[in-house]
Formats: sequence, structure tokens, C-alpha cells
Amino acid sequence: MRQELGVPDTDVDGSDCREDTVPLFWTYFVENWHKCREMWCLYLRDNVVHLGNNTNNRLESSWQKIKTIVDQNVEIDETVTSLIWWAKIKQKMFTTEMARVGQVFDPVHHTTVELTRLAQMVSRYAFDVVKEQYDIATNADTYYEVRDEGNQLYVVASASTTCKVDTSTWTSYCMLGVTQKLPCRHLLYLRRRLNLSALIPFGYIDDRWRFNSTAMLDRFLGSDYEVSGYSESNFIKDQAPLGTTQKYKDSLVQAKRIAESISQFGGRQFQQSQRILDTIACAFTEGRLDDLDVAVAQLRSGQSGNYELTEATYRDAQSAEPAESDLETQSAAVTVQEAAPTCPEAPVADGGTNSDTPFSEVNIDSEPDVVILDDHSDEDEVPATLQSVQPKSKPVHLWSVHRGLKAAGRPKITAKQRKFARRKKMTEMKKMCMERQRAEPIADDSIHALAEAVYGDLLTSREWSSSLAKFKIVEGLPTVAEQPGLCIAVPAANPGKWRENAQICRVVLPSEWVAKIISMLDECKSDYYGHMKVVLRDEEILLKFEVGRDALYPKLTGDYIRTMDIWHKLWATFRWLESTITWVRTIDLHAAKPSSVFADAADYNVDDVCTCLQYANLQDEEELVLLRFAMKRELEDVCITAALDVICSEVDARPDSLPTRTFTPQLMAMDDDAARVAWLESNDIAKDATNHIVGAVLLGGDHWCALCISLERWTYTVMDPRNDKKSIDLLDELFKNVFNPLLNQDKRWKRVVNRDYQQMDGVSCGIWVLAFIESYLYQSYDAPGDVDYLRYRYLVKVLLA
Repeated sequence: MRQELGVPDTDVDGSDCREDTVPLFWTYFVENWHKCREMWCLYLRDNVVHLGNNTNNRLESSWQKIKTIVDQNVEIDETVTSLIWWAKIKQKMFTTEMARVGQVFDPVHHTTVELTRLAQMVSRYAFDVVKEQYDIATNADTYYEVRDEGNQLYVVASASTTCKVDTSTWTSYCMLGVTQKLPCRHLLYLRRRLNLSALIPFGYIDDRWRFNSTAMLDRFLGSDYEVSGYSESNFIKDQAPLGTTQKYKDSLVQAKRIAESISQFGGRQFQQSQRILDTIACAFTEGRLDDLDVAVAQLRSGQSGNYELTEATYRDAQSAEPAESDLETQSAAVTVQEAAPTCPEAPVADGGTNSDTPFSEVNIDSEPDVVILDDHSDEDEVPATLQSVQPKSKPVHLWSVHRGLKAAGRPKITAKQRKFARRKKMTEMKKMCMERQRAEPIADDSIHALAEAVYGDLLTSREWSSSLAKFKIVEGLPTVAEQPGLCIAVPAANPGKWRENAQICRVVLPSEWVAKIISMLDECKSDYYGHMKVVLRDEEILLKFEVGRDALYPKLTGDYIRTMDIWHKLWATFRWLESTITWVRTIDLHAAKPSSVFADAADYNVDDVCTCLQYANLQDEEELVLLRFAMKRELEDVCITAALDVICSEVDARPDSLPTRTFTPQLMAMDDDAARVAWLESNDIAKDATNHIVGAVLLGGDHWCALCISLERWTYTVMDPRNDKKSIDLLDELFKNVFNPLLNQDKRWKRVVNRDYQQMDGVSCGIWVLAFIESYLYQSYDAPGDVDYLRYRYLVKVLLA
């Protein structure tokens, strides 16, 4: 524009030019356009809050008719006229709908579909009463105890009210139900608990409240009715004829179902299915729907249930392997066309049900090739069936899905398969940890204490109150006297047992441990724990902590108490080991005399000097650091290095994994980036890497973070347990200044920030880093749901390292 207008190459506003040399259009452009570029330039509007939707999409979603009356070929005058005309039409439609007789419009509360339907049935007064009860019944904080009395009678009780409900007539016998004959909150809550719509059917509403307009009465008089009222289907708005776009979408859903099933077939099955689909497509194209209808009717006439995918011999070149269907075979298969496959009879157990293993019990590893048949038909609900197909030559492991999917020759594993496989892997790892505990008698109790005694499930105040009927509050113990905010309740059924548990509780829960437990429970307090269903056992001890205005109810079992007692005993042993290590570092066994050694040992409170002399022979600093970690529960450089070596060795032992390179946690101890680059080059970290480069980064001398690089995906993932932006930026600079110059520059590297691991204390950052690194390498963990398990796993891993 400068060149076209002849504006000199000076400031944009032309302040350096003479006024007579600046064109008037350039002055107009600067004043009205250039100074407000953030209002019309797209690159300056990328930070505008649009909630995933821009202006055009919002207009199109609200005014879909615009697409049919306005396009790029319509002139501006015609466009304005069309928009004004359509706006008036919509305004008239809205005014007519709101002014209709019997229409109830609530400008304050957005009524649901159920309330909108009720507004067409009853008067405004009755609607307001029912809506108030409906809001209480559907509130997430509302909880009533429901008891089945038999003969379709239920008792719905709260802390202050009790109401009996008769489900045969949907009548409630509380004050509101008896006097006004309207559904109360107890009745609506019961229907939600029974998985029914909250509002009762129209026929069960008392006659005094129904038909608030003559127009509505005339509408219902000619309709079919059920029981004492009219069917709810009469109030559903008539559906408009489907357009071409909606028909295409509905058909595409069915086509995707077929494509997903066919994509899991073998070679022969795929060719056979293509021939069948080609025949069906020709029938649809030629309009021979009657022939297809007759063929489907013949197929359904002799069969019901679910087809199974089984192996079958080929009769000739035109025969095919068994195919999948949504029906279970009860008689001989019916051939749809000449090339259609046959479906053998499904095996049936003695009880008359399908004998296939349920989906939740499928062993993904022992049965790596499975096909899931989803039942989307309109027939009776039949559980989905799992059938084994011909196994491929190379099975796929779940952790290599993202990397070796095509090379393994397997289709993509579904989300359900991955979910259950992840659960199975976690169960196996837990069992492995327990076996290692049994093999290590010294560390067994400490590991068990770490894994079982750090967190207790949280009870709600309602569950605490209902549980006290079977429990007895212990009074007079020193623990209660010393800690007024602690209340202990034990089972009252066995008098001897509760006294024993109460004494153990008094011994095991000193004041400092109570404070730690309270802080942990404060951080874990959430809706998930608050609504957890807790099964009470006879051996439990219920605790109640009152901290200011908050009251916490941890569920501590007898196992918790016993493991806590063991932990305290081991803690005393670890403290003795700490004094031993301190004493060993102060002496020189080769120069010191035995008498002086024994005299110095007494100064360090070391009782068993002979046992301590065995620790004097320890020359490996790593073992001493690991012992100190077991006492302090924090990770140092040597611990991180040892744990990373264990993780990478386990990953590299997998048959389909590539070697993983690690960089030492001491990388940040170097002076500058140039020294770090030189160290990486000298150790060939980037040169020898084939897939992953992982490591822990120490920031500020007391906080661990993680940096993981994938050479296959061209991504580098940064992880900070505190999710601190400053730490994430430091990791980003570390990659760009140190690692990026040594890596391939053919493609752009993408940064990924992981925020799944939340640090809850001041010493567990190293544990979270180890948890994230193994999760990153295996690609098979669900971090938000498994954080507790991963925490215990790495405590165990480092203790056994």
C-alpha cells in the first residue's frame, strides 16, 4: 500500500513526513484501521475467548436457515433483506410459542424436559409446588435412606422426615402428598433411585390439578389413555421430516459399524465380506429394497440371539469363514445369498445361557486376538459376545500400540480392551510386589506399612452416624485426653476385642502421626472419597478428627493399626541404623583400637557394637544413601540414578522394546549449558539413542522434574509435580539449549506438558518423577486413577533397589 500511494518508508503514522505529502487515504487508513488491528486482524485475535467456537459457527448453529437463503453469490442488499426477514420470522415463532394457552415460561430457572412436559399438564400453582420438590430431589447433596417394605411399598427416610410411598399408585403419605395430592420430594427421589424418570406419569396426578386449558383438554380427549390418565407419548412434539443431511448422518453411523467389524477380519474374511457388501450396495443402488427385506426376514425367521465367530473348514473356493452377527444361532444357518457365510450353532451352557467368558473376565494376554461384537440392534437386549479369530503371526503388546501397530499386523486395540488390560497389569504388578515382600523378610513389614498405612478411606458424616449403631465410642484413654479433637469408636459386639483394638490404637497413634494423617486427609478430601461406598467389618476402628470447623472421618481397619505398629518398630530400627551410619563415618577401623571404637559407640547411642562393626565394612556409598532414604522418605541423586537404572533395565528386557538412554541427575550441577552439551557428547547420549532419552532434572537443589524425549514421535515431554510454569520453562530451555543441538533438525520438535501427577507434600517429587518416567516408557498406565498405587510402587522399588 505504501508503494501504491507513494508514502515514504518512514513511521506508519507518517509523522516524519510533511502533511501535504501524505495522501488522505493513508491518513484515513492509519486512523481507522491500523490503530485498531486487534479488532480485525486474525493473528492478533488468537487470544480471544471463544470457548471452542468462533463467531461464524455460533451464527450457523443458532440460525441454520441462513445457509439456505444466503451464500457467497448473494448480493449485499439481498443478504440484509433475507437476514431481517428471517429474524422477524424467528421472533414471531418465539412470541407465538410463549403466548400459547397453557404454556408455562420460567424466565429464572431453565426447566428440564420433564418439567416442560409437566407445565402442559397442570396449573401454574401446581407446577411451582412440584418444581420446588423436584429441585430438592435432584440435588446432588440430597440423600435419603430407602427401605423396601414389600407389596410395592417403600419407606423413604431422612434425618428429620419419614415418608411411605406406594409404587402401585405412586402415592406418598407425607403432608404434601396427603393434603395436596402432588408428588413430593420423597417420591421423586425414590423414582430416581429406581432408575425411572423423576416425575410420575400423567395419569397418576390428581384430577384437581389437570387440564389447565380448554385447548389442552381438546387435544387429549381424542387420544388413547392408559391406567387412569393419558400416555406420555402424546406430549412429545411431532418430529419434522428428516432432511438429506440427517439421513446421511444416520446412514453413516450404520456404515461405520460395518466398517469397524470388517476391519478386524482376516484376509479371506475381508475378501468375502467385500463381495457381500458389493452385492448389497448394488441392491441399494438399484432400489431393490424389497429383495433385501425378504432376505433379512428369511435370516431372522429361524435364528435369534448372537452369532459367534468360530473357525470352519472351507467347502470350496466360494465358501467363507464364519461371520459375525447380532443374533445367536439356535438352528441351522440360513444362507442369504450364494456367497454369504454360514453361522454354526453357538455353544450353550447347562443353565441355558451363552457359555462365552464375560468381557470383564477376558485375559488379554492369553487371548491376544479378540473381536468385540457390540449389540446395537432393536431386538431384546443381549450381552455382547467375545469370539476368538484366527491368531496373527505376530501378537501385539499393549505398550507397543503407538509404536509398532502396523508392523505387528494387528488392528487398533479398543479403549475397553486397553482399560481391562491395564487393570490386569496393575494386579500382576501388585502381586509381584507382594511376592518380593515375602522374599525380603526385613523389608516385608516396612513395605506393607508404606503400602497399606499411609492413607485411609474417608467416611461421610452420614456413614459415620449410621455406623455408630454398631460401634462404641471409647472414652477415658490417654490418647483421647491428650488429643481433644480425636474420637475413637470400636465395634461393640465383642467386648474383649474392642478393648484390645482401642489399646493398640492408643499406642500406635501418637500426636505427630495424627497431625500427619490429618494433613494428608485434608488434601485427599473430595467428592470421590465422600461418596465412596464403604463396607464395614467387625474388626474396624472408626476415627473422627475435628480440626477447627472441619470434621474428618478416616476408616482405619485393624490391618491398618497392626501395620502402623510394625512401622513404628521398624522406624526405631531405622533410627538406630542412622546413628550407626553416623558413627561408622567418624571412625577409621584400620587405625583405631577396639577399645576406642567401643567407647565412641556409646557416645552415639549404638547398643549392639558387634552388629555395627559389620556396617563399617560397607564401602558402597549408594547403600548408605538408600538406607537414609528409607528413613527420610526422600530421593537423592544416587537413589534417582539407581531407580532409573532399574526402570530402564525392565523396559529394555521387553522383547519388542528398543534401548533407552538416560542422562544423570547431576547434569544440572554443571556450570553452564556448554558443559552439559560436552558431557552429553562425551557419553554419546544423543548419538546412541534409538527411541527414548529420559532423565530426572534437579531444579534449585531440592525439587525433581522430568524430561523425556521421543525420537520416533519428534516430541519432548516435560513434567513438574508442582505444575509450576517457571520450572516448565526451565525444562523447555534445557531441551532447546542442550539437547536440541545434538538431535536431528529435519523436523520441528513438539513440546508436551504432563500435568497428571500432583505433588501433595514436600518430599515426594522424586517419586512422582519416577512414576511418570515409567508411565511414559510403558504407555499403559492411567495416571489420574493410579497415583496412589504408583506412589507405593516406587517406595517399594527404591527400598528393594
